[in-house]
Amino acid sequence: WFLEEDIKNNGVNHPSASFRSNKGILWANNKGLFIYTGSQIGNLIDNKIDQSEWSSFMTNFSIVGYDGNADMAIVIRDSEHSGATQGDAYIYDFKTNAWSFHSDLLTASAGKYTNFATDFNGDLIIGIKNSSNIDIKKFNYTNVSAVPADEAYFTTKDFDFGFPSLEKKIYAITVTYKSDAAQTTPISFVLDGSTSF
Repeated sequence: WFLEEDIKNNGVNHPSASFRSNKGILWANNKGLFIYTGSQIGNLIDNKIDQSEWSSFMTNFSIVGYDGNADMAIVIRDSEHSGATQGDAYIYDFKTNAWSFHSDLLTASAGKYTNFATDFNGDLIIGIKNSSNIDIKKFNYTNVSAVPADEAYFTTKDFDFGFPSLEKKIYAITVTYKSDAAQTTPISFVLDGSTSF
């Protein structure tokens, strides 16, 4: 055995902010979600999530898990302190190399979560404090029966086509979606960081 590389200032603030997966070792800190594959280290937020947005999401008690059935990594905001954003999560899908953000993936204001673990069936589980008991929850990715209005958001990076200083004209953007109910105004959008949809 020998030390291959020594990377400074890139560790974890919480023991449960790391997880062993079949993809490699995953760990998260305010610089990103990292993976060590056995030969190299990669940051999964690179060119996906803005660094300032990620660092404002992370806390000293953020935790990481990996669901091998869905091939997804999960980063939960805070495992120790109850609050409205405690159960918020970023999920990375290894199949699509895409991120999604979920508010209240876990019960908000629960107080405390355990670390993630994989049970004997290969399911990702976590313990959530419920009064004086600990409820063990299994992650299950199924279709949501109904998404309330203004609850689904999709944010892209800034598209500069490799030339940020040149003005570009985009003539069309195509967005497809699927719904089992009639939609009169299904999509609203903003441009250039505006908050007026």
